[in-house]
Amino acid sequence: MKKVTVKLYSDFVDWILSDYSHGDLVEMLGGDETKEDVALSVMGMLPNEYIENYAEIEPFIDEENRGKGFIHGIQDGWEVKFIDRI
Repeated sequence: MKKVTVKLYSDFVDWILSDYSHGDLVEMLGGDETKEDVALSVMGMLPNEYIENYAEIEPFIDEENRGKGFIHGIQDGWEVKFIDRI
């Protein structure tokens, strides 16, 4: 199977973590996890607008979940790369 790399815009991290209080964030970031790791661990649905290469990964998304404006998280085995918006 082809290795799938999801290119997420880095502003996704701020967006997903904005729902949490400062105290919650301090607690979640208390270990060795980065804020990117925490963002990925707490997300449920990932809006397509934060995925730079959605068209490239779409064939690897379950057919029933395509075209809904979001995906249901990152699948096991997928790599995530954070990039800045241009």
